[in-house]
Amino acid sequence: MPQGQRTVTDEDILSLMNDSEDAAFTAAELAAELGMSDEGMRHRLRQLAERGAIESKKPSVRTLIWWPAGDYSDVAST
Repeated sequence: MPQGQRTVTDEDILSLMNDSEDAAFTAAELAAELGMSDEGMRHRLRQLAERGAIESKKPSVRTLIWWPAGDYSDVAST
C-alpha cells in the first residue's frame, strides 16, 4: 500500500465505535479491528478529537480511552 493512502475512513472508525456495545475503546482495539497500525489509529483518533467527533480520557499512566462524542454527522469525512 502506498504510504499515506487511507483505506479506512473516519466514518469507518466512528461507525465501529457507535455500533459497538462497548462504551470506550483503546487505539489498539480499534486498530486491530480495522487492520491499522496502533500509531496510525492514535493519529486518526487525535484528528477526530480535534474536530469534536470523539472524546478521550487517560484513566491511568499508560492507558488512553476514546468514545464517540454523540452525533458526528457534521464532522465525519470520508
